[in-house]
Amino acid sequence: MAKRSNKRERLIDAAIQLFYQQGFHQTTIADIAKLSDVPLGNVYYYFKTKDEICSAVIKARHTEVKELISELDNLPTSLERIQGLINFYLSKAEQVSHYGNIFSSLVQELSKHESTLANDAKEILTAIINWLDVQFKDYLGTDNTELSYDSAMQLFASIQGMQILTLSFQDPKVTERQASLLTKWLKSLKITADIQGAAA
Repeated sequence: MAKRSNKRERLIDAAIQLFYQQGFHQTTIADIAKLSDVPLGNVYYYFKTKDEICSAVIKARHTEVKELISELDNLPTSLERIQGLINFYLSKAEQVSHYGNIFSSLVQELSKHESTLANDAKEILTAIINWLDVQFKDYLGTDNTELSYDSAMQLFASIQGMQILTLSFQDPKVTERQASLLTKWLKSLKITADIQGAAA
């Protein structure tokens, strides 16, 4: 992890890495202080509790998602943007095989217990789903909000599933194979939508 000069940012960077690699509940404030090279006593100047650190991590992850979406929005067509999201997860296959999904692993852990942190974390995934919904509306050329949302959820659920299996089998090839199948599914979905549209 590249060291930043700002101690608060270093603490957040360390927490992001540790929460991802070993989990929120398994990580101590001392672990975060050690990795960030910030004296343990100084941590409390920036964050009073581990929950406060987690809240900062959630905000940072949400920012990462926004930046990813902004980058994908630069692609010229909705198909390329949707495919770009699949490719993003494909590019993470190796690390996913060791630690799980880069965005949803923390969400899943926190969701086991109802809390403000859990609710805030869910917004990370909601942002991706809502973005996909918009892309599918354009890609399928439909005003059917149920169809576009269901397609968005189906794709995202498939991505989540392939990442869980990639971690379970510790095999990046699971993601590679499933990503290829998702690309084929996208094309077949468009063909079906066009046929239904012509028949209407």
